[in-house]
Amino acid sequence: MYRAAIWIVWRNYVKSRSENKKNSPPAVALGLIQKRYSIAQILENRLFPNQMALSTWLRRCYDGRISTRRLERNRVHRPALAE
Repeated sequence: MYRAAIWIVWRNYVKSRSENKKNSPPAVALGLIQKRYSIAQILENRLFPNQMALSTWLRRCYDGRISTRRLERNRVHRPALAE
């Protein structure tokens, strides 16, 4: 799910519509943005959970607590040294 979200942003706001030509990304063609975003521009607008209220489900997504049904063992990352 996380990789899909990153791919969607990259595909619509950064990547050219054509592999052979260096043209604008789809968001520019649709008039949603003026010009292609750089990675720095995308990351500078990132919102963190302490900046806005999240629903319970969205908070679980952000914390990486959504299980995958197809996996027998869903492992949750718990940093041992970071606090």
